[in-house]
Amino acid sequence: PSRFFPSYFFFSGAPLCEEGRPAMAEGIGGDDKAQATPMISLTGGTPKMNLQQAVRDGREEVLRQWLGQLTVKKKKKMLINAYDSFGFTAMHYAARFNRFKMMQLLIANDANPEVRTEEGLTPLHYAARYTPLHSKTGGENEEDSAAPVTLRSTSKQILQVLIAVCHVDINVKDQDDLTPLHLACMRGNRVA
Repeated sequence: PSRFFPSYFFFSGAPLCEEGRPAMAEGIGGDDKAQATPMISLTGGTPKMNLQQAVRDGREEVLRQWLGQLTVKKKKKMLINAYDSFGFTAMHYAARFNRFKMMQLLIANDANPEVRTEEGLTPLHYAARYTPLHSKTGGENEEDSAAPVTLRSTSKQILQVLIAVCHVDINVKDQDDLTPLHLACMRGNRVA
């Protein structure tokens, strides 16, 4: 445990780095290693999926089902803040992929809005860095030129929730001493 990774972030079977943070891609996941969050069996023939996958893929119904299966509050808090094999939590994916409703669900279920990756990036860093932008092709998102116009308003909501509701530190620095504002400026993100 450390200042950025309280003890409830650690899960059994996960090796730790020298700094006391969870080992990332090599140490978590894979065929022979323990998963950061368990795969759950879902109804309706949906394949097994973990929390981070559900958020990344925008599967709100899967997230709701995943959260509904966890009834012990302490266990839910531990798993909702767990890292996947790439070193990201569900909050990072919600911020990165502009999943406002899912972020609200995560926060309502004790997700940590200031959780950090191994590089020191918080969900606010991801929201500032990846907020949908107008591309030269006319779309809203640099990776999906056919994205709907509503992405800009929901990305603003994500930033507002993190800053105004969760009161995250807007001047938090990653391991390269970059704040979310630095990342927003580097990417031309006017929303952030």
